[in-house]
Amino acid sequence: MRSYSGPSFYYQLGHQDQKTAKELLSLGIGRGVIFSPRHLKVQQLEKYIQEYNSITPHPRIIIDPQIYNPKFQHSDGYDYGDIVDSTYALEDDTTLEQLVNEALDFQLQQGVDTYIIPCNYIRQFNNAWLEQLIKLSTIGEEWKREHEIHNDVLLTVACSSSIIGNQEFRYELLNTLTGLDVDGFYTVFGNTDGNSDILPKDLEYIKGLCDITFRLKQNDYIVIDGYTSYAAILQFPFGLDGFASGGFNNRRLFDPMSFDETDNDGPRTPKPRFWSIEILNSLIYPDELELISEEGLLEKLVSDPENVPTFAKTLYNASSPAEASESWKRKASWQHYFWSCQELVNIFKDLNSKQRVDKVFELLENAVEIYKEINRRGIRLRGEARGEHIIIWLNAFSAYFEEVKDELFTEYN
Repeated sequence: MRSYSGPSFYYQLGHQDQKTAKELLSLGIGRGVIFSPRHLKVQQLEKYIQEYNSITPHPRIIIDPQIYNPKFQHSDGYDYGDIVDSTYALEDDTTLEQLVNEALDFQLQQGVDTYIIPCNYIRQFNNAWLEQLIKLSTIGEEWKREHEIHNDVLLTVACSSSIIGNQEFRYELLNTLTGLDVDGFYTVFGNTDGNSDILPKDLEYIKGLCDITFRLKQNDYIVIDGYTSYAAILQFPFGLDGFASGGFNNRRLFDPMSFDETDNDGPRTPKPRFWSIEILNSLIYPDELELISEEGLLEKLVSDPENVPTFAKTLYNASSPAEASESWKRKASWQHYFWSCQELVNIFKDLNSKQRVDKVFELLENAVEIYKEINRRGIRLRGEARGEHIIIWLNAFSAYFEEVKDELFTEYN
């Protein structure tokens, strides 16, 4: 019977959020960082890594060495040494080994804690992709052996959520992955369920997400899920080792086309939000939060008002959300989101398998009740804030748990 090693929270970073992430990591909020391919020049990256290495406790440093969008090429904003402009070039077998070795050599030069083998993003399932995963893992393991690397080497699995939600495709994928000689997998699943928000609403995809995590953990692989958010809690009982998220929307909702920009300004700053683990969702600040506050429901969105971090007290202590406007808009919104991700880690990290399952149900059912109260009060929120995802999460988690509960409680203590 195995014990849980996770979950751990990682900051998914481009060139934004660096200062915030460093400040919070020094406070013990988060396990490490995943540098992602958006406007990060080598010189910037080396500087950032030196700064993170000076933090105590030492955060884990991971580099995601790939570009997912074939249109994003020949940009001054992306320069990882000799690595080609787009990892779609990995489809060319004549240069495959060279490109993977260059990507791993680059990570070695930067002194990372965990190595990532790149792989291009797949929208439609095909057997050529499975064959490529086998080739990539073989190259990665040969590189690890030749360089006498003792740290973990993870293979990227980047594909659309529709593949994960299709049982036949998922089983074929798992049959391939569980035969590979790597330490684990860095999973990046694209949004294809037709929703613009970052909270998945496809029941079969959510079940598949839990299944792929559990089956890989049964085979002793490490699993780190990139570009995610609160939905990661559904994988916690099934052994997820780590999840990564960013303060900007395009690094929480994964869409390869979001890497299409070639200017150095990056994405537009999204509207400030208040993220609450009580509803497993966010509210636009201050408008939607004002509606909640006016009905006296703000305290229901905070599990422990006495335990909130300093940067959030401006909101909790204000006579109304709007009163805290400036500080919340400038920085506190993102700090609070990252803090809430770590709070979820703290809630689950010491629980056994049954307790984790019970806690997921508790969080989901609590969110359902709060949304019922919001609806009873006639509070009108935008579509993404109304909580439809919670019922889908609850149904998906319940269905998958019923399928595997005997295996789960045998597997984990």
